[in-house]
Amino acid sequence: MKKLLIILVWFICAVCNQATFAQAQSADTTNNYNEKADLPLLGKVWGFLKYHHPNVTKGQFNWDEQLIKVLPAYMAAKDKAARNQVLLKWVSGLGNVPTYPIADSIILNAKLNPDLAWINSNNFSPALLGILGNLKQNHSTADQKYIKYMADADVVFPIVINEDAYTAMKLPSYQYRLIAAFRYWNLIAYWYPYKSLARQNWDKYLTVLTHEALAVRTETDYVHFIQGMIASIKDTHAYVRSTSAETVIGKYKMPFTVKLIQNKAIVNSADPTMLQGKDLQKGYELQSVNGMPISTIVDNVKPYLSASNNAALLREAARYITRTSDSVSNLVLADSRNVKHNVTVKNLSVYKLLTPDLDFSYQKDSTYFMMKNNILYINVATTKRTQIPQVKILIKNAKGVIFDGRQYPKTGIPSDLLDDLMFAKAVPIAMFSTAIKGYPGVFTTTKPLMSGKDNPSYYKGKVVYLTNEETLSTGEFYAMFIRAMPNAVIVGSQTAGADGNVVSPFPLPGGIYTAFTGIGVFYPDGRQTQQIGIVPDVKVSQTIKGFREHRDELLDKAVEVILNGKK
Repeated sequence: MKKLLIILVWFICAVCNQATFAQAQSADTTNNYNEKADLPLLGKVWGFLKYHHPNVTKGQFNWDEQLIKVLPAYMAAKDKAARNQVLLKWVSGLGNVPTYPIADSIILNAKLNPDLAWINSNNFSPALLGILGNLKQNHSTADQKYIKYMADADVVFPIVINEDAYTAMKLPSYQYRLIAAFRYWNLIAYWYPYKSLARQNWDKYLTVLTHEALAVRTETDYVHFIQGMIASIKDTHAYVRSTSAETVIGKYKMPFTVKLIQNKAIVNSADPTMLQGKDLQKGYELQSVNGMPISTIVDNVKPYLSASNNAALLREAARYITRTSDSVSNLVLADSRNVKHNVTVKNLSVYKLLTPDLDFSYQKDSTYFMMKNNILYINVATTKRTQIPQVKILIKNAKGVIFDGRQYPKTGIPSDLLDDLMFAKAVPIAMFSTAIKGYPGVFTTTKPLMSGKDNPSYYKGKVVYLTNEETLSTGEFYAMFIRAMPNAVIVGSQTAGADGNVVSPFPLPGGIYTAFTGIGVFYPDGRQTQQIGIVPDVKVSQTIKGFREHRDELLDKAVEVILNGKK
């Protein structure tokens, strides 16, 4: 009986959601949109109230519904005075609020503040200015209806909660497309520690987003709108996940993967049941798909990929080259002698698992081993705490140590290895941004994180950390740790440029989920790592020739650095 009741409630809710959606679709009046209505300003007011008005933050209102209710009157307003009357009536109807005292010492000393210059007499009447100005001083430290504060030591970061995904809306009506734009813009404006690094001036960008949201006409348009919006923050931690997005990107994938090496798409792995004999092999260059050159495919997909820098952008683009809407693809490949091969492949479902090959077996099979010349190799991705006692013994007798950071750490490098053995004294490693409870949009920095201790018997050999575009987040943070060690050198190529944690996934209308970096990470002197990544001391990148010859060029350079010194 209980199970039947749950099913009945679910069915009623689904019908209600569909009815609401249908009603909104039938009321899509974007063709009558009046430019003078200034919808971007409404989006800013809506977001400001969402995170500042006490009755909203306490959850007394469904804030999406409030936007939809106020939209008709706001859009019908013929001038600024009429618009102000609509806003004043709306804001006043949210309930009385106390008068808050001015307390701006935190803001004066912050690393990043919200841009609230739009709250001025050019936009609002004196009555509205008084209300909004008062609400700027509301600094309640309690969790909000749509934001929960999480803390790790002295670092505070936001968790996005209670946002409706509206999964029934494959093509949301204009009201819900505006909700998508306004929701995302305000989340970045108030809760993103790297807002200043976005491609656009964030304050002005809402005007662009508003027009793009209203211009959407198809499901594909909508997915591309969301992808472009998320790509605008240039954050490798950001992504777009949904069934509709998967369909737009391509519901098939070719039976092999590629990686971009020297701007060429090189076959990296293939489904053995789909191999076409000698016409499709690992190391071949994929030159075109259905007549379209790879360079064109990459250029077409770049605007929709969120990546902190070009290294990460090419890494992500490589994953989209083999995505397609076609069940069959006609390919042109070239072998090592540049002989062309025309191949037709039957594509796989996008949901079929096809894992790219690791370049070298020891990246998969080995946690650590002693190389020739008494150099110890340690795989950052697979090191386990139970192995540390043996690793410590090997390090003490090693001529040099190579930490391979080219895969994402699954377990991490335990601190008792780094602190106890690798540092001569306590040194600063990094600083973090931290949100301030009750101050949406305000970020300050923590005191530097320290590592190590006075240790005369610290390891005095050369230490190398290997990086490339796959070195991301935790892997980049470990690079900062190791760079602070005596005699440490970073060898490789630019990392993905997204240090710090990831905010829990949150939805946008249409059942599309995304995320962004929630904690800023900086060097002890304040230099940023976001977008820049970890810049190697010795730069070396994989080459097509080295890949085909199965040579680990980065590892070879690391050995050279240990034996002969940095060059």
